[in-house]
Amino acid sequence: MVDVLARVMPIAVGVVISPVPLIAAILIVSSRRGAVNGAAFALGWFVGVLVIVLVLSLLGVGGGEPPVFFHWINLFLGLLLWWLARREYHNREKRELPAWLRAVDDLKPHNAVLFGLLATLANPKNVPLGAAAGVILANSALGVAQTLIACAVFAAVCSLGMVLATVLRFTRAGAAALGRLKDWLVDESPGITIALLLVVGTLLIDNSVEAITGP
Repeated sequence: MVDVLARVMPIAVGVVISPVPLIAAILIVSSRRGAVNGAAFALGWFVGVLVIVLVLSLLGVGGGEPPVFFHWINLFLGLLLWWLARREYHNREKRELPAWLRAVDDLKPHNAVLFGLLATLANPKNVPLGAAAGVILANSALGVAQTLIACAVFAAVCSLGMVLATVLRFTRAGAAALGRLKDWLVDESPGITIALLLVVGTLLIDNSVEAITGP
């Protein structure tokens, strides 16, 4: 299972460094109920990622050699990430944050959980990334227990940015660092997003073409 996790970790890193969710996490932990809402948002984010990766990964449980359409799904997801990178490039001059980020200061804990869940499922970049990880796990034909563990580990790694933001808010230096990080992410968001979409998309396309065409 370790080698399978190693294959999905680059995708998990792509989810971790996705700028908009990180900015949302920083805004939430800086709000009036920052400590509680930050943990609640991280929980919702974890569940959202887990749902995405679990749906596709369980399709390959106990199935032996995965069907070829799994590789075609991965190829489609890679091309989708390339298309998202192209769209992000054409919209790179737009610096406005999504409107839903303006409501974070008034969130209650139970709403923060839902907010984290929706931030995952409604993010057009996270869904194909999580789905790609699910296809890789499905292709690995792990047992049910190992698949569930692998999905949980993947979702936990994807949530590290949210957890770290919650922890850092408890120190003055950490809070200041979060403020600087938020400003930097707002300025550099297009470049970061384009790079991670291109890198992960290329990995998916390369692996899929190799699996489809054979040795």
